Amino acid sequence: MKTLQYSSGRIAKGLSAFVVASLAVLIRTALAHAVTIDMVTVGNPGNAADTTGYGAVNYEYQIGKYDVTIGQYTDFLNAVAKTNDRGLWNAEMSSDQRIRGIAQSGSEGSFVYAVVGPNGFKPAGATSAANRPITFVSWFGAARFANWMANGKPTGAA
Repeated sequence: MKTLQYSSGRIAKGLSAFVVASLAVLIRTALAHAVTIDMVTVGNPGNAADTTGYGAVNYEYQIGKYDVTIGQYTDFLNAVAKTNDRGLWNAEMSSDQRIRGIAQSGSEGSFVYAVVGPNGFKPAGATSAANRPITFVSWFGAARFANWMANGKPTGAA
């Protein structure tokens, strides 16, 4: 099981990358920037652990109501990944013809990222591929995204 220590001292174990990112985003931020995350409160403080010994929660917390989208992750990359030395973007983000995702253009030090939709396909209920969930993000990339959200979305190196 992976363990992530948040600055508040709370620990989340065994969670997928974007669930971890959503949990880390629970740190209340000023959402005055372009990327916003709808949050929901998860309650029931004091619930017991399951048979594995995990799952006990002694506090209320907030988690993202929806998956992180292609558009939100693109905004993150454009803010912090002018160089891709930390691997926040990978080629699979633009190569899956069924999903597509994010294309990278430019050169090291001046990369620019853009939403790329699948050929001729618009998901039901969505106006753009930007509203689809992001895929092919590493655990490290998810943690960097959560850190970026929690720290006011600075620009520069991530």
